[in-house]
Amino acid sequence: MNACFEGEYAKADASLHTTYLRYLKVLSAVDKANLVNVQTIWLKYRDAECKVVSSQYEGGSMQPTQFYSCMQSLTLRREREVKGDYADTYGP
Repeated sequence: MNACFEGEYAKADASLHTTYLRYLKVLSAVDKANLVNVQTIWLKYRDAECKVVSSQYEGGSMQPTQFYSCMQSLTLRREREVKGDYADTYGP
């Protein structure tokens, strides 16, 4: 089960990375710098948030499942945010 959740997170992360790179190619220099800055901050937030969420299962078999489930959920949400923030101006 843990491997399944980790795999689903990996798919979500790859999709976000593809979306992120797509927008970086078409953004103005200022918007590109802003996106890079926000993404860097967001990655730190995501990782820390999921560590907190999964910490209640510390040492248990559910900890990795909770961690990767959180990582997937936040990553999918972030991809929608990136698309929503830039899609109107810069395309898909």
